[in-house]
Amino acid sequence: MLHPQNDFLCLPYDILQDIFWWVVISSIGQAPKSYCPGSRNQLLVLSHVSRFWRQAAIGRADLWAEVLDPRDPSSSLFNLIYLRTRHAPLKLRVKLKHRKESDESPLINNRQWDEMLSNVHRMSVIAFQFKWGDDVGPILRALEEQGAPLLKALDLKCSSVFNCPMKLVPKRPIQAERLRALHLEECIVSPGVLDLQSVETFSLQRRGPSSAEVSTWWDACFSGRMLSLRQLSIGYVRSFQASNDRTLGNTFSAPPNLLLLDLTAAIGPCVRLLERTPELPESCNVNIACIAFPEEFSGVDEVDNMARSLVSLLSRLWNSTSGATSHLELRISDFGCYLTHHSTLGRTIRLALQFEEGDATFLKQLLHYLSSNDYCPTPARKEAWLRLSVHIMNRHFAHELHAAFVGFLAKSRFGMQVSKLCLCRYTLGMPLEEDDESWEDMNLFKVNPEVEGVVLPSLKHLRYSDTVLKDPGLLRDFCHFKEARTRLQCPIEIVGTIKKRSSVLLRKLLSNGGVSTR
Repeated sequence: MLHPQNDFLCLPYDILQDIFWWVVISSIGQAPKSYCPGSRNQLLVLSHVSRFWRQAAIGRADLWAEVLDPRDPSSSLFNLIYLRTRHAPLKLRVKLKHRKESDESPLINNRQWDEMLSNVHRMSVIAFQFKWGDDVGPILRALEEQGAPLLKALDLKCSSVFNCPMKLVPKRPIQAERLRALHLEECIVSPGVLDLQSVETFSLQRRGPSSAEVSTWWDACFSGRMLSLRQLSIGYVRSFQASNDRTLGNTFSAPPNLLLLDLTAAIGPCVRLLERTPELPESCNVNIACIAFPEEFSGVDEVDNMARSLVSLLSRLWNSTSGATSHLELRISDFGCYLTHHSTLGRTIRLALQFEEGDATFLKQLLHYLSSNDYCPTPARKEAWLRLSVHIMNRHFAHELHAAFVGFLAKSRFGMQVSKLCLCRYTLGMPLEEDDESWEDMNLFKVNPEVEGVVLPSLKHLRYSDTVLKDPGLLRDFCHFKEARTRLQCPIEIVGTIKKRSSVLLRKLLSNGGVSTR
């Protein structure tokens, strides 16, 4: 039997929420007017709920996600929020619903809202989603005037799809020495107005931030101002030009406890930002999402330079963990390339590359430099392996990228022993004539006697997908593959999982082909 005064607040969140809704319904005889099961976006007037239950619920800050509807003039909308400002803990989570820019903000000249903001200095969390600048202005003024000595998390989000990215400019610095998490979405503030020494999580997600804005925050993260930083996420960078301030390079260093660097950018800005990034801690994971826009590149030479620079920067990151066992995965799809490097030291590096339809030039150059002696990773231990998955359904890319894939496999310049190779259907084939209509049937298992480099000498196991075995033509190619590896003196054993009717088809062919499975 739980004692309500001592044990109630220790209950899990979901149980507490269910109990509270039951209390609300029991107290007023029906569900609240706007109640929707499973929704947290509710705003209740709790006058009919006992003081103990009301106080207990307010004590669980995550139980509420207030939605202020400016179309409802009733002051009761602010009752719950106003009530919370008079009781600890003080955590403000407000989301303003849609309104037109010409409409006056519901927070202007609102007595209860102003009185609530008079307690900003007591708040530990402020999460505010707004539509226009006059919505967030009162909060910024309150933070400037009162300071925020208890503030641990500040989350500001501008949700207007018609609004240009908003720059918030406080008139003077905001005192928030305990700030741990800072999230800015479609809005931005200058790092100079906040105390960043204790910030552990920083996220800037904005459509097309200016080069100066990105540079200012990037420099703040790596110039010693954010030594406590553990997670850094910056997104949607379309332009970036490094400053000419050479003095910064001498003082740049990564926060010692940085665990994650997450960057989403176009190819050019991504390369320039990585060039400006100092050496990262060994345990820091790196997630890079690049979008290749053809209009970015002025010519073939620039495409080549960007591909070479990107591979060189990636190699620099994973070479720092070369003393450990490393696993490299490369997945190719119609319009994307996904490269993941794992290390037993704890670092994971991911590259997601998306490119425009009909333009695979950048990907071809990327594959070229990944197999280059000058730019590939340094050798790792013998246990290292390469996992390659290629899925090209687009006819244009199947022709255009074929030579790049064959060269990549033939050279195998990763400095790693390739011991496992995972393939999916419609993978690679031998060179095709322009008028050849049978490209869909071509795959890596069709071996051209004139092209011996396709089979990797260091390959020990070929693991295939069960879907490959559903095509009798592909099964025959498996049998022919044995002849090729015997001729090339390549000790490859074909292994895999055989299911349902595929096993019947395979057994018929194995009786003649002699392919071993296990």
